[in-house]
Amino acid sequence: MKKIILLLGFFVIFFNGFSQPKSGKDENFEKYQSMKVSYMTDKLNLTPEEAQIFWPVYNEFDKKRFEIHKKSHDVGKKIHDNIDKYTEKDYRNFITEMENQELAEVNLAKEYNEKFLKILSAKKVFMIGNVEKDFRFKMLREFRGKENNKTK
Repeated sequence: MKKIILLLGFFVIFFNGFSQPKSGKDENFEKYQSMKVSYMTDKLNLTPEEAQIFWPVYNEFDKKRFEIHKKSHDVGKKIHDNIDKYTEKDYRNFITEMENQELAEVNLAKEYNEKFLKILSAKKVFMIGNVEKDFRFKMLREFRGKENNKTK
């Protein structure tokens, strides 16, 4: 398993070396993504064969899910920045739009769970969400730890 993680890390670093210069934000995102791949591969105990098939499908899913979240975030920000500007009808439309985004996310999860089940065991598919959440919390704790060290 450690060989897989090292191999994935090598590929990320190797291909990043040949890409165009990135802004700090892009570099941080790529580092985050490579850490996520390594963490999830380890925690899901993916075999090399599973990882090779799983990651392209997962990345497709994650990209689509991100777009749904971005739409929801944009609606929320639009409302928050101008909260007193809108009418009752506008707010009803916002509620419907947010519900549609939540339904889109549920439908996306259902669609991709079916795809994941063709690649992984049901147990591993079930674990994906928890492993993602654990990774986010791990990163948040590390970030907060770094921020606390800067203020000392």
